[in-house]
Amino acid sequence: MGTGVAHLARQRLCAQDGGVCVTALDGYYVESVVCVLLGLSWWLWLGKRMRSLQDKSPSAWQCPKTR
Repeated sequence: MGTGVAHLARQRLCAQDGGVCVTALDGYYVESVVCVLLGLSWWLWLGKRMRSLQDKSPSAWQCPKTR
């Protein structure tokens, strides 16, 4: 899907040859909206837990030696 002079010229050529110019939905925008919604829901669902993990000290992340 394009815009501008070249796109309009192709539309005219298509119409002159008896074709129909159909504008399809661009998947980029659909994917962008889906990814934003997934990101927002992830943030709302796990935001507090992730912030609490970030606030822990580095020693809280170390595994104890068990020998």
